[in-house]
Amino acid sequence: MNKYKGYDFTELFPVLGLDVEEDDDKEFQEALLNIMSDMNEYHARHEELISEVREFVSALASDSHNWDYWWPLWDGLSKIEDDFTFMQACVALAPHLWT
Repeated sequence: MNKYKGYDFTELFPVLGLDVEEDDDKEFQEALLNIMSDMNEYHARHEELISEVREFVSALASDSHNWDYWWPLWDGLSKIEDDFTFMQACVALAPHLWT
């Protein structure tokens, strides 16, 4: 069972160490970019964070409020196997990761 509801990207803030009250989509995008930029060096923490982001994107794809418009995008994004490509797309789409 997915622990995320797939409503908006603030669900990932605690995992990424961001403050829900103070941070916004720019800080979220920067946090994702930082994970991606450090991927050339293996860190177990990056693997864990990428797994969390994947789980959240899967929740976006399964949210029934999202099926008419963004669902195909979130569904396809959740199926990208390469971590770097997946994170690259998440960085680009960060402000839109909500239903």
